[in-house]
This record gives sequence, structure tokens and C-alpha cells, in this order.
Amino acid sequence: MAVQNKNVPTNKVDNNQKTATIDTKQPDENSKFLDTFLWLVVFILLGSAVAGNYLLNKFYGDFFDANSLYALLKGVGIVLVIVVAVVVAMFTTSGKKVLNFTKESYVEVRRVVWPTGTEARTTTIMVGVVTCVVALMLWIFDSIFLYGIRFITTL
Repeated sequence: MAVQNKNVPTNKVDNNQKTATIDTKQPDENSKFLDTFLWLVVFILLGSAVAGNYLLNKFYGDFFDANSLYALLKGVGIVLVIVVAVVVAMFTTSGKKVLNFTKESYVEVRRVVWPTGTEARTTTIMVGVVTCVVALMLWIFDSIFLYGIRFITTL
């Protein structure tokens, strides 16, 4: 019977920690085609938002003033097209990686122990004081070197 040493760490995983995994499977030919198609749709949507805004301003801008409901609807429409383009981009392989990275970042931010208000103020004051002292020292050394060089060049 083997005796387990209590000082040796075991390979147990804490179930309370949330971790995200990255899918490292190689994309097949169909997913490459789908990615290309989805990126094409994203660029078409973004291009149509830009072109639509330009053309609406060019042809109908004189008929409506900037404060009208037309301007509001045009802005909402452009924002909706951009949101749809972002949603479509999230279904690509790159979009899934960005989404996974965002989830992992959120988990890491939740683990951070943020300083209290007092600690933040104290650290900020210390940084300000040290910055002022270093600036004063640099000014003094710069002035000494300036006067020294002026003295040498006037000889």
C-alpha cells in the first residue's frame, strides 16, 4: 500500500473556478467557406451603411433639416446595420475567439482584488509627489548643465 505525502500537491481541479477553453480544432473546408461568406456579408453590411448614409445625405439631405425625424431614423438605421454586422461577425471563427477572449477577460477581472478608496488616494498622492520631486530634480540638473555650457561657450 502506497502512502501519500501530504506536502506533495495533487492534480485536483477546483470546481469553483470558472475557466474557458479555446477550441483548437483545425477548421475544415466548409467552415472556411462559411467564414469567408460571413466576412463578405459583414463588409457588405458595413459598406451599405456608409454608402446609404452618403447617398441619403446627397439626395435627400436638402429636403430634411438636421433636427427632423428623418435624421433620427437614419441614425437608428445605421446603428442597427452596424449591430447586425457585429452579430454576423461573432459567428465567424475569429469572432468566436474574440467572444471567448472577452469571457476569459471578464472572469479574470472578477478575480482582481481592487484597492479601496483610501489605498487609491494614497497611491495617487504618492505618485504625484514623486513625479513633482523628479521634475524638480531634472529642472535643477538641466539648469546646472545649461549654465555650465553657457560658461564654457563664452570663454
